[in-house]
Formats: sequence, structure tokens, C-alpha cells
Amino acid sequence: MSEPPSKKRALEGGKGSPVEQVTGFKNEAEKAEFMEVVGLLLGKVREGIDVWDELIEKGAQWFFDTLTGINLSKLNVGEATDVLVLLIAAYESLEKEEVRKHFLSRASVPLFMSLSKGRRELEIAGFAKLKKPLAKMEKQIAADPDAMIEERTYFPNLVASFLDRLAQCEQMLKSKKDNNMEEASIILCSRYLEFFSDLLSQMPTRRFLHAYFDDINLLTYCTTSFLYLSGASELFKGLVNLFAAVMQFPIENQTAEALTASDIETQHCTRAMVFQRVAHKNFPDKMKQASMCNLSMLDEKTQLTTFIEKLNNDELRELCGHLCIQDPDISRKVNLSRGFLTEALVLRHSKHPDHSDLNKVALYPDESVLWNTSMTPSESYTGNSPLALPKLNLQFLSIQDYLLRNFKLIQLESAYEIKEDVVDVVTRMAPAHGPGGLRYQGMHRMALPISSMQVIKVAPPPIGFTRPAHVRADVHYTLGRVARSLQNVRSEWDALRMHDVLIFVTLGRPEPNSPDERRRLGVETVRGGEVLDIRDDDGNVASGYDTGVRLVGENRHIRVALDPVAYQKDAHTDEKLYERFHLMIRRRPQENNFKAVLDTIRDLMNHPATIPDWLHDVFLGYGDADGAHYKNLENQDEDSEEEDEKEEPVIIRSPRAAEEHFLYESDIPKKHEITFSPQQAKAITTAHHPGLSLVVGPPGTGKTDVAVQIITNLYHKYPNQNTLIITHSNAALNDIFSKVMLKDVDERHLLRLGRGEKDLETNKDFSRWGRVNYMLERRQELLKRVEKLCDAVEVDTGFANTCEAAGNFFKHHVESRWERFMRDVEKSRESEKTARRVVALFPFEKYFKDASKPLWERADSFENAMATAHQAWVHLTRVFNEVADCRAFELLRTSGDRGDYLLTKQAKIIAMTCTHAALKRRDFLKLGFRYDNLIMEEAAQILEVETFIPMVLQKPLENGKSRLKRVVLIGDHNQLPPVVKNPTFQKYCKMEQSMFTRFVRLGVPTTQLDAQGRMRRQLADLFRWRYTSLSDLPHVAAPTFQKANGGFSSVFQCINVEGAKESQPQPHFYQNVKEAEFIVATYMFMRLLGYESDKITILTTYQGQKHLIKDVLNFRCKAGSYYGVHPRVSTVDKYQGQQNDFVLLSLVRTEKVGHLRDIRRLVVALSRARLGLYVFGKVELFKDVWELQRAFGELMKAPTQLAVCINEMKKGTERVAEDPGESQMIATFEQLSSTVSKMEAMVVTEDMRKAAAGKQSEQHAKPAPRQQVTSDAEKSRTFAESSTWQGERPGWYFGTGRDGLGYYLDEAGTESLQRQGK
Repeated sequence: MSEPPSKKRALEGGKGSPVEQVTGFKNEAEKAEFMEVVGLLLGKVREGIDVWDELIEKGAQWFFDTLTGINLSKLNVGEATDVLVLLIAAYESLEKEEVRKHFLSRASVPLFMSLSKGRRELEIAGFAKLKKPLAKMEKQIAADPDAMIEERTYFPNLVASFLDRLAQCEQMLKSKKDNNMEEASIILCSRYLEFFSDLLSQMPTRRFLHAYFDDINLLTYCTTSFLYLSGASELFKGLVNLFAAVMQFPIENQTAEALTASDIETQHCTRAMVFQRVAHKNFPDKMKQASMCNLSMLDEKTQLTTFIEKLNNDELRELCGHLCIQDPDISRKVNLSRGFLTEALVLRHSKHPDHSDLNKVALYPDESVLWNTSMTPSESYTGNSPLALPKLNLQFLSIQDYLLRNFKLIQLESAYEIKEDVVDVVTRMAPAHGPGGLRYQGMHRMALPISSMQVIKVAPPPIGFTRPAHVRADVHYTLGRVARSLQNVRSEWDALRMHDVLIFVTLGRPEPNSPDERRRLGVETVRGGEVLDIRDDDGNVASGYDTGVRLVGENRHIRVALDPVAYQKDAHTDEKLYERFHLMIRRRPQENNFKAVLDTIRDLMNHPATIPDWLHDVFLGYGDADGAHYKNLENQDEDSEEEDEKEEPVIIRSPRAAEEHFLYESDIPKKHEITFSPQQAKAITTAHHPGLSLVVGPPGTGKTDVAVQIITNLYHKYPNQNTLIITHSNAALNDIFSKVMLKDVDERHLLRLGRGEKDLETNKDFSRWGRVNYMLERRQELLKRVEKLCDAVEVDTGFANTCEAAGNFFKHHVESRWERFMRDVEKSRESEKTARRVVALFPFEKYFKDASKPLWERADSFENAMATAHQAWVHLTRVFNEVADCRAFELLRTSGDRGDYLLTKQAKIIAMTCTHAALKRRDFLKLGFRYDNLIMEEAAQILEVETFIPMVLQKPLENGKSRLKRVVLIGDHNQLPPVVKNPTFQKYCKMEQSMFTRFVRLGVPTTQLDAQGRMRRQLADLFRWRYTSLSDLPHVAAPTFQKANGGFSSVFQCINVEGAKESQPQPHFYQNVKEAEFIVATYMFMRLLGYESDKITILTTYQGQKHLIKDVLNFRCKAGSYYGVHPRVSTVDKYQGQQNDFVLLSLVRTEKVGHLRDIRRLVVALSRARLGLYVFGKVELFKDVWELQRAFGELMKAPTQLAVCINEMKKGTERVAEDPGESQMIATFEQLSSTVSKMEAMVVTEDMRKAAAGKQSEQHAKPAPRQQVTSDAEKSRTFAESSTWQGERPGWYFGTGRDGLGYYLDEAGTESLQRQGK
């Protein structure tokens, strides 16, 4: 056994692994050594890093055995707490077979043998399948009392230890001797409750533990404990309430069927009637009123308690025994007081509170929520104590449970973000109260003072509700505070649109010395509202959509919808509250969808949505993981058994034959063919079938192309089905949509919803209003064609006036002529069946006079002539089919109605972001929006509930089932998850887990794309190990990927930055000056070699370092200098989904590994570069960390000092990537900086010589120089000493020297000097 310090180094980033150091134990490790390892593993658990894979890989069987066999009662408080945290992590990872094998058996059928006899009989009566296994166990135990002893006693012993700790905690609270020990004991008891709540939140463990917890009245022990009743710990009280909510959740434990409101009422009435019968039979006198009263009187705890108080202690115990609340044979050393028994009876028989009623919950957070650290923990939360918050894990009890957990977390995450916005705004605006009232000493682009605000309408409550139906208010403000020079800020305020959320703040006098942040800022009240429209003084109304309305002047009036629940509460306490707001804060659109999501969840709770039956069990995490795969579904398509087993790459083409003879260019199908690898073809084929399809796309494997081909195939294969495309970002959605536009898809069937449509790189407008205009224009074009056909067949052109008349024309004149033509051809004798005969009989020849090709160009035989005739007929039918589609736009008179028709009836491929889906769900349901297929890209980056909402945007069919036939989720769970700003919700509550990742964890079948084409083979090797199989596409062998990077010895390196130290100017704002300088110097080196700045990206793992690098760039490469436009500088998290040729990566940290330990972040960081990746950091810190070893093992193959080839003064080189060239090692930033200075002087001199050699005879007039620069040496000195370069454009180089003089070459090559003007 190694010494503890070496173990600690192993987990913090030193050599080896703690598991390696303890796998030699064959017997139970000594307690101290075991706890040392537990402590080391907890660091990873708190960071949200999986610890089980490492244990399993190292074969640490002893550790699992010890963890499940250890007696928590034998440990001290701190040790027991640590073990509990690890047990919680284990039961959250039951998808891992080894973990499941060791831990799940403790919560299984043998536990029922620990139930009281009466309760066991009740369980058997409710679920008959338990009878045989329990009877068999009884025989086994009778024969061998130690049979299944671990499974039978594990949780009883755990509960016993919890109750002992609870009693100890009571003694400490009453004695008040050791506050530290008291706090630690409270945390331990809270951890127990967290563990029990987690166990009840997933069916595999709830199925058996719920009955046991209920049988021993565990909830009653909690609610009657001194710790709960004394209010000594709000945390413990919150966790007890959470435990109560989970215990009382309405679900059938054995069948996992969610209980309806009727079922819940029936169960409650049944319990109440049993209570009445037992009371009447055994206590007819004292309990007469209770046994004869209306059942509703037993709903309330107070009334039930009143009835019970009539019994003495012995009678109360007898009643509890009859109702199976107290086991007569109970052996626990706990004094079951009268209060305990009364509480147990009341909890069992009173009506449980409805935790699912969200209609009484305000959607916007107020000041009481924003500054409540138990609800919205700060970034400084360490994970040392639990929180009374729900978690998102593998499984959910029901859809209702799923929605409730997500509602709470979305609400609190938004509260955290809003609090950060309010603090930032108030701090920067620096409000000050003076004699003249409130004034602001600063400004913020996201906030404006409110001139006045008044509530204008409070609608009466709907039937069944007490809150108002809606509340409207007008907010008046002016843009005068925003300087006219900041026109972009003014435009942003005028761009507010419907559904945007505003935050309103009332400010009081700040208390600078207060420990309460809210008081220090002077914030009194915070409320929210949703924008309905915005007006100016002239009455112009803008909704933010591109309607052409422009607001004038500086005064603005916004109509907002306030939260009815919050308003109802405020109206009882302060009617004037909404008239006293001082500030209005707007938020960034991409962060402002929380209200729409919460509103949608509330709607789904009020009116439960339907998801496909085939998806239900997999969605909740039950049953077979592959139950939603097309091979396991009934009523498949008739061709669903077909498999694409081709080994070679295939080309999936549009269904129209390439050899068809098209008469008009508009009839020619778009050809945008892509060669797909076998695995890509498999993903496309699988998605073609009904059911759930998951496509895992590693970096550079063509996820978007696969998605586009799936959409195109479904469009052609199922023309009557609609496909909905969902992504997280507008950029990704536009990328897919643009590629779909290139496919053979009729553009009248395409629709792009949401504000990101304007960023599409096309001149066409694919928004709802743009498509309406397109259809109206298209109608005119088509009717002109109809008129032309009328002339061709010599019929009155009046048929071309309307689409309805055109339809009649087709039916009575066009079809009849075609049918007569076909009959005449068929009746012709064989000898008459010639091309000439076809040409003579064809009735529409005049119409095709303007065809792109002569109509009968291929009429060299009868067959070819008939083929041409059929092609002409196809063209005509297509025209009239389009005319029929345009008819609705004739009948509908308003743009709104036309847009609704387009969405619900005509569009076949509809694209929107998940945010837009949440915003518009209510409108979609009203319109009757329908879709059959859901294709979701970036699925691993979308929050759980935001993935769910697009599945329920339509009403169910008449039979009550969902219309949805296919769900295709495309993403990569090995890259970064959805963005959750609060680290507590991210790690503790597992809010960062996407549905895509959860499905992968559950074992849902996936198709992984296995060939990347983005980057060099050597760069792909850095993360290739993370995927099951990842090869390279053939084009990676192209010369571009084979040549070395000029000036660099290697295509990738991990450069050790010696002497670098991390700093933290403010919490979590990490910076590293030496790394920043080294990276900027490397960028300057690359620019001097000729690398283009837009081909270089600088990435870092921390926001603080990003800002520092930008500052260094501004200082070293000032605007307009020779180095040109600065490169893109971003954090790794923000750069996911993007790429560039060359990436410079700063790791920042020098003391701890930090969040790069999350291997998903590492994969993103290493997969952004196509040609060159250069990593800067403290190599010793990262290279031996277990999670990072594989990647850094590849990086360590190159030198850890920057290896450059100084002799290659150009970006281009003929060296191959494997050839290191004549390299020179650069160990420090100072050495590189010196090299860059020398190169700069050389480049300047070379540029001057080239310019002088290219002087032309005709020269422009030049200003008289104060000083003549004659020699190249002096020119070089002048430029080398320049503090800034002022510009770079063809033929024009200009710099400013220390003496204020500048040397430049004008466009004619004339040399001159002049003093630099201001």
C-alpha cells in the first residue's frame, strides 16, 4: 500500500491512479486506508466526473465489496458522510453493469422479507406475482436463517443508522456544546435523506424501498424529529419536504403506471373508508363521529387529528396496529410517542397535497427567490452539503414527474441568471438617491430607467381558477438616455419583439456595509413581464417582426403581460408596487426563453400531452432499451426489413431518373449528390424506418449531411408526411436548411420559422410571410402559363383569371384532350405507331414552343416520342398541381390566414429552433399544426425538456395516440453538454444531461458515424480513442493534409510554459499572463510567416483568459498594424460546432486541473483544428491525470518546447507532416518574442525592397519629407522601432515611429515621410 500523499497526487494529476495502488488487497482494507481512497474519489464525484469506469477498468472488486458491506454506524460523522456521497453516486450510475450487479441487489425482492407481516400480505394482495418468490424465500430462510442476509438487512441497517444519527443530532442540538460537530451531523442526516429521495425517484429501487419506508413510517420519524420541528436547519426541513413529495408521488410502484386524478381520489377514499370501518368496529363510542362523517372531513390533517385525540395511548396503539401502521413485533429502540403515532395516522389517511399544481406558481422569480441561497446557490457552492432540489438522472417515475423536476430546475436556473443580470446592471448604473430623486451615475446597454408604469387591465379569472386570466400593463420610457452615437443600442431596444421577457426593478437606498448583497445594492423588488408590442408617440406599433414599421422619436411605450399569479399575491400586500419600478432590464434572446419553457410545462401539466406508445417506456427509462428501435416495432413499413449491407460507399440520389428528358430548366431536379460511407448510409437507412433513431456523430463525420439526406429521403418517400427540423442554435438550423434547399425539394414546401431566418445565406425569404409572398407571385406566374395553354388549345383565356377556373379548365379541357390523345394512340394499328403519328396527335405542341429544348428532339422512334409526350404531360400536371396549391391563397384574404394555411397545410419541411418551439407551442395547437417526423440536430446540446417539447407540438389523433412516427436524434454525447450557468444545477442536479446522452446511457441502440474528414490523421488521433471506431475519409490523404505547417516542426504540440502561474482576479475568472503572452507571440510568428488571421483561432478553457488574451493582442498587435485583423478568440465551450485550420489552445491552470478534467471539454478542444493544433500549458499538471492520459500520451509524442523552422520564412513548405525539418527549440516566451522581433524587421525590409523594385515611372505628388530615409538598414530600424502599424492594403504600408514620423509607400510605389496626424 502506497502512502496517502501519493494517492492524492494520483487523483489530482500525479502519476498512476489510486485504484492501481489498492487493487492488491484481497481482503477488506483497513478503515483508514479505505476512507483515504473514498476521499480521493469524492473530488471527482463533486466535479461531476465518473469514477466507476476507472474502478471497473482496474478490477477493483474489493472496493465495491467494501463499499456495500461497510457499516456506517461504525464510522465517524465525516467518514459516514463521505461514504454516503459515494453510495449516492453509485445508485445514480445503475446503467453500468458492474455497479448494477453490486448495488441493485440490495433493493430487490428479499427486502420484502423485512416488512411487517401485515404489510407484506398487503403487497402480495396488490401484486400477485410477488406471492411465489416470497413464499420460496420464506422456505429458504426457514432452512437457513442467513440466506440472503445482505439483501434483507442492508437497507434496514442503513435506516437504523440514520435514526441513530437523528437521535444523536437531537442530543447535540439540545446540549449546544460543539457547533462544528452539530453542523456536520445535520449534513450527515441530510445526506441520508438525499439518498432515500434518490432511491425513491427511480423505479428499480422504488419498487421495493417505498413499501419498506412506508411500513416503518420513515417519513413520520423525520417530521416528528427535533431537528425538523425546531427549525434548526432549513436544509434538513427542505429535504424532508422533498422526501415527502417523493413518498407521496402518485404512481403504482409495481407496475410503474402513473395514477390519474381519479385513481388518486379512489385510493384516498379507500384508505379513509378502511379507517372508518376499523374505528367503528373497535371504538364505536369514541370514534363514532369519525366513522360516520363525510369522507371529505378526513381530507384535512387538523380534523383527522381532532378525531384521534379522543383515544388514549393504548387505544391509539391498538388502532395503529389494526391499520398496519405499527408492527406489533417492532423491535426498534425508539420511543413511539403519542405524537409519533398520531402523525403516522394523519400522514397515512389525510389527503396528500398536490405537488403538481403549477397554476399557483409564479413563472418569474422575485427578490425572495433571487437572493435565497438554498434555492439559487451561488457559484461558490462546494458540494460539501446536499440541497433540497430535484435531480435529473436516468429514469423518471412518470411524465408528470419528468415535467415537475424540469420545471423546478428551469425556474431556478433562470432565477440565477436573472440575479446575475440584475446585480451587473445595478452595479454599473450606480444609482444614487439625492434631493432631486433617483439618478444614475453610469449606464448599461441592457437597462433603461422607467418613466412610468401602470396596470391597465386585469381580466377576471377563468372558471376553476382564482388568479386573473391575464394582466396587462403599459411601461413608458425614453431613449434619450442612450447617446445618439450608440445607434446600435437604440436599435436593440426598438428590436424588442413579442414574447421577449423584461425584468423590472425597484431601487431603494443601498446599505454599503450590509452583509446582504440585495441590501448593499438597494434592490427592493424584482418582477418580470412579457412584451406584447412597442409603440411611439405617433401611434406606430411594432412587434419586432420585419413588418416595415419604424418607430420615430425618443419616447416609447411597451405593453407587457405580467404574471397573474405574482400580481394576485402583490395585490393583497401592495397595490401600488407596479407603479414604483425604476429600471427595466432586457436580456439576450438566446438566454431569454425560460418563460416560454415554463409556460409550456404548465400547459402540459394542465392538459397532458401524448407521446408515441413506442417511445413512452424508453423515454422514462424503463423496459428494453431497444424497445423503440424499428426492428422491435409492430406495423412497420413493408420495406422495413430491408438492410443496406453494402461495404463500399454508396450515393443516395433523388428519386427522379437521371436520364429523363426535361423540357424546361425549372423541371430539372437539383443535383447535390454526396458520397456516403457505409455507416452514414446505415444511419440514413435506419432513420427511414419508424421509431427512435440515435446517430452519434464524432467531430468531422458529416452529421449535418446525414441529417439533410434523411430529411430529403423522407420528403420523397412519404410525400404526405411532414418533417419538423429542430436544432439548438440558429446557425446550425440555417446550415441544415441551406443544404436542404440545394436538394431536390420543391421550395414551396420549405418553411423556416423564427428570427434566425434573416441570417440565411440566400436572397429568398423562407419565413412565413416570405413564403406567402412567394406563393402569391408564383400564382401569377402559373396563371400566365395557364393562359398560354388556353391559347395553345384555343380556349377562352378567362380560365386563367383564378386558380379555381384554372382547375376547371384542367379537368374539362386539358385532361380530356390528353385522354383522347392516349385513346387515339392506343387505337392506332401497329404499322401506324410511329413517332410521326405521336407528333401529329399530341394536342399541346404549341404550348411547348418556348421549351428549353425542342419538344421532339428525341422523337426518333415511337417509344421515345411517347416518352417525350409523357414528360410533357408530367410538366402540365405539375403546373396544375401547383395551381391547386395556390387556390387557398386566393380564398384567404389576410396575410395571417395565409401564413397559417402555409404552416398547417402546405409546408412539408418546417425548421425551427427548440426555443421557437416552446414560444409557439400554444399557437401550434390552436392552428392544428401536424408533423410525422422529428429530426433533431445538436441533440446532445439541448436540455432535457427542450428536447421533449418539440415532440408534443400537436394534438393527438382521434384515437388518442400521437401522430409522430419517427424521432431522429443526432448529436455527440462525447462533446460538451447543454450550457447550464449555475454549477450547482449543472453538477448536483445533473441538469446538463441531455435526453440524447440519457438515451445513450440507457443503452438505446445508436449508429455511430465512423469516418472523419475534417482534419489531419495526426490530429484525429488525439481524440480517436474516445470513440468505438473512427477512421479517416479518403480525402484526408489529399496534399493539403499531408504537407507540414510551414515554420513549425510538428502539426501538433503541447508546449510547456515554464514559470507560468494562474491568477484569479475574481472568483472563477482564471488568467495566466505568461500563457497569454506566449500564445500571442506564436500568433505574431504565424502572421509574419504569412498565415492568414482568419485561418487562426485562439481558444482557452476560461473566460478570464479569453479577455486577457484579447488585451494582450490589442497591446502587441494594435489595430491597423502589419498583423491585420485580430484572430477569433473564444472559450472552448463557445466554439463547439466550429472549426478552423489552426488552433492555439491555452489550458490556463497551473495548480489544479480544473474543468478540463471533464473529458467532453477535452474532446471539443482537441477537435477544432484542421491542420495544426498547438497547446500551451503546464504539462506536468495534465499529462498523468487518468481522464486525460490517452490524449496527452499522443501530445507527448511531440517535443514540449515550441519547435520552429526559422529557415521557412513562408507558410508554404514542401515538407511532409512527418518530417520535422531543421527545427529550433524555443523554450520561453522571451525567446520567441526576440525571434518575432527579428523576423518583423526582416519582413519589413523585404517588403520595402519589393515595393522599390516595383516603382512605376508615373508617380503621384508626394509631401515634402522632413527626413530622407536612404538605406535599407535605416528603413528596417524605423519600422522595427515603430510603436504601431497603421494599415495594410495592396501597395500601401504605413507606420508611425517614435519621433512621430511615418514612412509609407503610396499606390505608385513612391517613398516619403510625413508627420503622423492625430
